[in-house]
Amino acid sequence: MAEAGRRWPGRVAARAGRVPVLLSREEDDREGAGGLGRPATVLGSGMTNIMLAIGISNVPYFARLARSMAISIRGREYIESAVTTGLNHFEIITRYVLPNMSSVIIVQTSLSAASALITESTLSFMGVGVQPPAASLGVLLRDGYDYISKASWLSIFPGIAILLTVIALNFLGDGLRDALDVKIRVDN
Repeated sequence: MAEAGRRWPGRVAARAGRVPVLLSREEDDREGAGGLGRPATVLGSGMTNIMLAIGISNVPYFARLARSMAISIRGREYIESAVTTGLNHFEIITRYVLPNMSSVIIVQTSLSAASALITESTLSFMGVGVQPPAASLGVLLRDGYDYISKASWLSIFPGIAILLTVIALNFLGDGLRDALDVKIRVDN
């Protein structure tokens, strides 16, 4: 009887782990098939559609990050203490799991914003994204490309704007990581 009692938690964990593993494999399949390709072709061009396509294509990254953070937090001592004190799942998630995940998600959001800007600019430059007369750095780059031999600044300045914005978003992500990471604050 004692042997069956020891095996029971392992069986529950094994069964509960199948769904996240299947979802993770679905995310891998979606990524391998060209993360932005499907949403962009289904939704078409235009600012709203491109924003939706970029957002939909980033969902697997955030889902995987949130899942891995939750798994790593789940094994911490303070979670075991909270379970022992009798807190329910909702209280544990809101008091311990989400606050410890939030800094990583916020930093990933700032870094993903830089990637989204590059993606949108690329799609607009190729003519698939935002269409003129709507303003987009990719559209400005494309318009300047036709006159690159005569007026190179028409492409240089939008390119510099993209570069500086991406660098600023990366610095923002690094700063947020340093400000929100408890380990860094404790060590200093």
